[in-house]
Amino acid sequence: MTGLPFAPYEGAEPYIFVSYSRKDTDKIAPWVGRLDGAGYRMWYDRAIPGSTKWAQEIEEHIQCAKYMLLFLSPSAVESEWVRDEITYARKCRLPVCPVYLCHTDLKNGFNILLASFNHCPEGSYAEQYAKKHRFKVAYTD
Repeated sequence: MTGLPFAPYEGAEPYIFVSYSRKDTDKIAPWVGRLDGAGYRMWYDRAIPGSTKWAQEIEEHIQCAKYMLLFLSPSAVESEWVRDEITYARKCRLPVCPVYLCHTDLKNGFNILLASFNHCPEGSYAEQYAKKHRFKVAYTD
């Protein structure tokens, strides 16, 4: 697989902001594919036109999102963009759902950034977590 199996959501309805390391695109594809198939609206950075100011676009989509689905991996923990997205989501009081793609040691300040959020351990299913934590607001009926 090369990329995510659906187009990022663009519209006025509530949606989930997907935060991940680009190196993990193929690993997150099954997760977000199942959520997309279940009717969840999600936005991720593929929707940013090349001529657009990247940081401004990310900022605007975090501001308008209802949740952040954060895929954690060693490469995500090394990503400055992922760290910036979490920091800004916290500033916006956006609920964050950290999902572990594999065993990941939280370092580089991630322990502090994620201390107040419930974590979805590796091997768990994002759909079950989404239902339990009321992602329904970002669900297409």
